[in-house]
Amino acid sequence: MIDFVTLRNSIRTGLQTYLRTEYEGILVVQFNPDAPEPPKPYLTMNFTSPYIPGGVEIEEVADKGDDVQYTRYSNDTMSSSWNVYSDDIDKAHEIALMAQRWFIYDGRDYLKEKDIVVVERTGIQNRDIFVVDAWERRLGFDTIFRVLSKIEKTVSTIETVDVTKKEGE
Repeated sequence: MIDFVTLRNSIRTGLQTYLRTEYEGILVVQFNPDAPEPPKPYLTMNFTSPYIPGGVEIEEVADKGDDVQYTRYSNDTMSSSWNVYSDDIDKAHEIALMAQRWFIYDGRDYLKEKDIVVVERTGIQNRDIFVVDAWERRLGFDTIFRVLSKIEKTVSTIETVDVTKKEGE
């Protein structure tokens, strides 16, 4: 089973640490419209599809004495959306490019150590929205990650079975 909280926090922490080499104090936060807005610039992450079943499945069966352990592995994917919020659209563009670079190159080994592979990413898009009486400036892109999912189940074996013949059989 995927430990989604650990996976999400690993990605967030790695990207935030990388972005802080150029943008001191920048935050990467989970998208939450009810939370107070952090100081700009900042980047939000939102897992839009946190679990997409994979096509490759392997099942192992292991004898554990009186039990049998079933283990299922699959390459599952998940998609996420990333948005940079900034009053300066040029700075937002620089941050979005830097974040993409992390997913493509700089964060690749970091993510690989956590069993996360970036499968796909979109181009950077303008995602401005009009809020009440002003534009909220933001740029964003999406990523698709592949992760190894592991599910285990242990089942007790049946020791004996009483078989009796019914009349008429």
